[in-house]
Amino acid sequence: MSDVSKGGRPKGSSVYDPEKNKDVLEMMSNGATVVEVAVYLGISRETLYDWCNSKSPRFSKCFSDTINLGKLAAEAWTARDIRDNRDNPKYNHMSMHRSATNRFGWETRKSANVTNKIDTEYYSTLNPTDKLLYLRKLRDLGDISDKYFKNEMEAIKLEGDLNQIEELQTQVKELKSAMEFQKKGV
Repeated sequence: MSDVSKGGRPKGSSVYDPEKNKDVLEMMSNGATVVEVAVYLGISRETLYDWCNSKSPRFSKCFSDTINLGKLAAEAWTARDIRDNRDNPKYNHMSMHRSATNRFGWETRKSANVTNKIDTEYYSTLNPTDKLLYLRKLRDLGDISDKYFKNEMEAIKLEGDLNQIEELQTQVKELKSAMEFQKKGV
């Protein structure tokens, strides 16, 4: 016996049962889509969207809130899945990221465009101050985004901090050598 009516839509109630909240949240916390939720509830996609639409006579605030929370949980699951599999060579990162871009509106990096604007050979020869000036010029020309500029500023700051640490470590080594030399000479 089929659970699809003659019109092709799944059979189910046209009124949401709040008892299903826990199941819906659990499904979406494991990455389920709203379409999977509709199939689970035995309703059409249109009914699901009606229950979420505050202007619909079938609107259910309880269901709408559950779906909104579920969407956040599904996005968190997706981000965690990508992060947990970052070292797995068999994991298709591009496919998952593309899916998340379509599903959650994630932005794609425009690093390919950015690297075309930056003369990487010249950039690598610059000291941190000159790198900052170079990036500021590219940002002002619109060749790189503010976000990219801020990320690079943080990297330059870190690079500068690391250079200072290396310089201090070198100075400490030199002082230790000088002290050992003095001890031997005394």
